[in-house]
Amino acid sequence: MSSGAFYYGLNKITHLAFDTSASDTFTTAYVTGSTWTYTAGQTQISNSQYNNTATGLANITTDDYGVHWVYLMNDSPSSLMVVYGQGDYATLSLAREALEPTQNALLAGIASLIGRIIIKQ
Repeated sequence: MSSGAFYYGLNKITHLAFDTSASDTFTTAYVTGSTWTYTAGQTQISNSQYNNTATGLANITTDDYGVHWVYLMNDSPSSLMVVYGQGDYATLSLAREALEPTQNALLAGIASLIGRIIIKQ
């Protein structure tokens, strides 16, 4: 992700560039029931799992698609969080139509959705 700035209310938020192929990392998040799990220090998006909200992380069916949601955390300094999508999609079209998962308390109010990543298992 390139460096940049945006406004959060009347406050200008600037952030550095992130390159997880070098030294930068991100945190992943998924929910089981109502309990969120966070894993810091990640450098690679999973192409094999999605978030089954009843059981936690589950394997994506072979040749199906998963969606990961990428957020910029408006902290000081800014950081990245990737939330596992909550579906296992048989087609790319269905993955493209996926809705953003419910936000957790950590994202609400301090994060900005900056993109989504669709992967094929």
